[in-house]
Amino acid sequence: MLATVPVFGFMKMLVRTGMRHPWQALKLHITRNMFALIETPSLAREALFSADIPPETLHRHFTRLRNESYKVGLDGTFYNLPHPRKVYLVPVLILGAANDALFACREIEATAQAYNTRAEFFPNMAHDMMLEAGWRKVAERILHG
Repeated sequence: MLATVPVFGFMKMLVRTGMRHPWQALKLHITRNMFALIETPSLAREALFSADIPPETLHRHFTRLRNESYKVGLDGTFYNLPHPRKVYLVPVLILGAANDALFACREIEATAQAYNTRAEFFPNMAHDMMLEAGWRKVAERILHG
């Protein structure tokens, strides 16, 4: 699992985001458009990328971002939460980003604990680890289990 939604869902992330950006949170729920949380390059940078991402790289990635399903957001907040006990005996690799603005390290650690494992964190990386400058380290960790 890579920068995964916490085992208890999106609620804490939505509350934190709503406190930082109340207008964006309100807009998200009125329009049912999840893109409201990242609709500008500066919002996308704050939520998904490291602060030192080069402007041209941010722009390239930002132009590819799309809306997420509001229904999936509701499911991941209230209705369809993960069931770690169903895979309790299956080895699970859980990787997180030390500077993830969406999901706190303690939330990723709680998810790892629910899956009977330990989370591993990559320093100096944000939520979109696969688009960060050090993405190769993440890929290597995944490849070599």
